[in-house]
Amino acid sequence: MAFEKLQETLVENLSRAGFEDFLPEQKKLFSKIREGKNLVILTEGSKGLSSLFLITTLHKVPVPEEGSPRVVIICATDDEALERYEDLKKWSRHMDLTIDLAHEKGKQIQQRNDIFDGTEIVIGTTKRIYDLYIQSGLNLNLLRLFIIDDANQTLMKNNPGFLARFADSLPKCQILIGAKKYNEKLETFCEQIPFGFLKVKM
Repeated sequence: MAFEKLQETLVENLSRAGFEDFLPEQKKLFSKIREGKNLVILTEGSKGLSSLFLITTLHKVPVPEEGSPRVVIICATDDEALERYEDLKKWSRHMDLTIDLAHEKGKQIQQRNDIFDGTEIVIGTTKRIYDLYIQSGLNLNLLRLFIIDDANQTLMKNNPGFLARFADSLPKCQILIGAKKYNEKLETFCEQIPFGFLKVKM
């Protein structure tokens, strides 16, 4: 069965977008993610992790729910956040989910108001999401999943303190970190977060 374990509407949307099933490495990782552990996933040149993160997001929140965001996704750049946002919108067709984009090319007040009105998924850049958080525009109490799409690039482009302070304030939720390699900066960042991580390769 293609995309076993996924909601039927999501499978239909993925098929419409040209995806018939997980790649072998994605299927293995999806099973590991479903165990609920905090993971640092090292791609080492493999492709498909970003799309797996988006599919996991829609699997975690298959139907709309009232209240605070259930998933927050951190991207390294505005352009990457926009690209992932557009994929999420396409892949969530007929799922009636609210997905909000929080990046620095948009107006912060409008983004804060949109999120405050209610959303299931927030995707954006480190600085903008952090700014919304400290201004009480982002309630994390009901968060289920926190994703850093490309930690190497994100930590290189941003003050690691933003991410560490933000992650340190998370409620009990699953944390997924994607990276090309496990370098000193990523190791230091993971050590600042009071949760254990399992390292896996894609």
